[in-house]
Amino acid sequence: MEIKRRRRRRWWTRGRIAAGRAGAATFIGRELRNKYPDDFRNMLRLSEIQIDDLLKRVLPHITKTDTNMRQAVTAKLKVEVTLRYLATRD
Repeated sequence: MEIKRRRRRRWWTRGRIAAGRAGAATFIGRELRNKYPDDFRNMLRLSEIQIDDLLKRVLPHITKTDTNMRQAVTAKLKVEVTLRYLATRD
């Protein structure tokens, strides 16, 4: 009787994802804001100053605490993702 060997699974990922920088929100927050400020403004339809002002206003209302199970999503990330959605509906 032969024993079947399981085939090793292969997963394909992009370099950005494999490096731990997955997702559009991380792309907006880090790479786009620092490297391409004009594209950042175009994507979210607000300047960095306006976003920071908005963040100061809503920060106490949307901030959550970390738990033992996971880290909370930051208020800054929530604002950026929401603005991206409202700007493009995507």
